[in-house]
Amino acid sequence: MTQWFGKSWGAPICDPNDHVPTPAWTRCARCREHIVDGDQGVVSLLVTETGWEPIAHHLDCFLKGILPHGPECPHCRGVEPRDHSPSCSMKTTGLCDCRPMPAGV
Repeated sequence: MTQWFGKSWGAPICDPNDHVPTPAWTRCARCREHIVDGDQGVVSLLVTETGWEPIAHHLDCFLKGILPHGPECPHCRGVEPRDHSPSCSMKTTGLCDCRPMPAGV
């Protein structure tokens, strides 16, 4: 089950019954920055070998992982999050400077 925190953004996920307190000072599962009071986002379950654990995402980080992106996207330029180069500025500025792989590679 996915729950949400912060102010509603009007999406179907924002059912009042699924609203939870902001998990302040938890690290976002995508950007690793702390979540702070006033942030919006989602909490979902990560299945592990020994059970499950809750993980939280900032709303923008969550959406970057599910929205269809392409080579022209200034955030990912078509690069999967796990495939960004270690020096990519996406981690600090939000804009990717990785060189996209040529088509068909």
